[in-house]
Amino acid sequence: MFGRHFQLWIGIGISFAAITLVVFVAALTESRAGEIATALGTVIGGSFVLAAAILAWKSIQDQIAAQQTTERGLRREEMLSIAIAIYSEILVLREEVAKLALIIGNTIRLAEYGYDKIDAQFIEDHKLREPTIYPALAAKLGLLQADWVIYITKFFRDFDTAKQNLSLLVQRELPEKTIVFSPLVVLEHALNAVYGVKPVLRKIEDLAGIPPVQDPDVGLASEIVEEERQSLRHR
Repeated sequence: MFGRHFQLWIGIGISFAAITLVVFVAALTESRAGEIATALGTVIGGSFVLAAAILAWKSIQDQIAAQQTTERGLRREEMLSIAIAIYSEILVLREEVAKLALIIGNTIRLAEYGYDKIDAQFIEDHKLREPTIYPALAAKLGLLQADWVIYITKFFRDFDTAKQNLSLLVQRELPEKTIVFSPLVVLEHALNAVYGVKPVLRKIEDLAGIPPVQDPDVGLASEIVEEERQSLRHR
């Protein structure tokens, strides 16, 4: 863009010089010394003024370009710091929700053989924590790339849904019936949180030069989710 603008000004300068040269030649053909001197002065003076204007314009454009480069660098640093802060919290919460999925899977499998079951004490012992960094930086998510924001917000939505639905796994005995929710209400969202966020984790790691983090262990959770889906389809 700058090169085209500069070439335009050079073109204007050449055109101006050509016009003044024509004036000078015309005056010369009239063979009048006064007019020759005037034309020559016009050419020289106009050339200096135009050259000064072009140099001043170029200097201003150089300053603007340098300022824009600096601003882009600062925005990139801020974007990276926000991304890494959210990345760090995602890793912690991802491990936590994966552990919950693993424990739920093991408990459901043991319950099939008459052992432990999910009760109120289980819910109390395995509550998921509340995110802190993500809410604090939510107003600055617009600095991140759009696809990053989609993955990040989906992770925290799945995490929160798994957290809120955990209490639904407790079997409720009512006078007229027993209410039992499928473990899918927690496990599907837990597994989505664990695996669905991987693309943005890789992108942040590539940008920051961080080694890729390994997927946390979810135990039997994936197997139980598939069994539950098949069971629901055959009901």
